[in-house]
Amino acid sequence: MGAVDELSAFIGSARVECECEGNGLSPELEEVQVRLLDVGSHIATPTSRATASKRHRTTFAASETTLVEQRINDLTQSLPDLTSFIVSSGGRAATALHVCRTVCRRAERQLVPLRGAGDLDQEVLRYMNRLSDLFFVMARFACQHRAQNPSGGQWGSQQEIQEKSQCAGTNAAGVEAMAGVPEESGRVY
Repeated sequence: MGAVDELSAFIGSARVECECEGNGLSPELEEVQVRLLDVGSHIATPTSRATASKRHRTTFAASETTLVEQRINDLTQSLPDLTSFIVSSGGRAATALHVCRTVCRRAERQLVPLRGAGDLDQEVLRYMNRLSDLFFVMARFACQHRAQNPSGGQWGSQQEIQEKSQCAGTNAAGVEAMAGVPEESGRVY
């Protein structure tokens, strides 16, 4: 399923943004990418047609979903109560994580027919469902981190732009160009 590969690519992008903002989520995101390789192996081995040996090698453990649920609970405890709907924004890392959430939901929906045909273990669907919830909570966490650390991940003075552009993999002029700001504007982000 291409959507699972697409999700992994978006997670890679989110990892970079999380590293730039210093919110500590990048190692967890890397672990999710590794688990998605397991999901891909399971998808590539249709339950109804695979040998017992292949099914055994590609079994997706319920413990993976339990770990995701525990992390959701841990992160949620560090966040204020959610009292209204939120807009998908809050900085580059938070926004990237919201994209991961929506791509994960799409991937989950694309897996439902495989489950209906008997070619996918229910645990993979549970994992994908809980994973999208984890991305939502991670996005809230990244947004809160950015609010508490306003210099992290924001473009500011020319010196800050120069320093942060090294993290972003471009030069200061390129950062300003990506932001659509004329060099002479002196605008602060």
